[in-house]
Amino acid sequence: MGTKKETICCLCNESIKGQVYKKGRKVYCENCIEKEDINWFDWCNLYEYIKKLYNVDKVSVRIMTQLHRYKKENKLTDYGILNTLIYVHEINTNIKIDTEMDTVGIIPYYYDEASKYFQNKERISEQAEYVNDNEKEINITSRVSFKIENNQKELDIGGEWEEWIKIK
Repeated sequence: MGTKKETICCLCNESIKGQVYKKGRKVYCENCIEKEDINWFDWCNLYEYIKKLYNVDKVSVRIMTQLHRYKKENKLTDYGILNTLIYVHEINTNIKIDTEMDTVGIIPYYYDEASKYFQNKERISEQAEYVNDNEKEINITSRVSFKIENNQKELDIGGEWEEWIKIK
């Protein structure tokens, strides 16, 4: 019968046992795809998010061209573009977006705002970790003892008050 052809990584020339990553016409193993393109997984996450956003199986050429232009002309990163889309669609709900229209076109307008948001979020989480790391548990116990003495003294209030108290 037919034998299954072994897939060979283009970079290390070894047989690929696990996940096969395709870039163009070349195939890579997981270790080599990161060496070939550091931002590969950022691109994959962005691509999948756009597919989910538009509810499509394949992202249109027009959107792909727009993304490529943003990366080339505006020096935007795949990670930054993904965070901008997440910020616009999931976090900042005050932004009114027509989902039927092209939502990728808003990226340059909200990129800096989204970047600041995620930087502040990261800074706050780092500070929270620092506070949690420096937290020490201190047990404070106090022992309070009361000694109540019954010191009664006789007061001389005079005879007229005694009669008044007896009447009441």
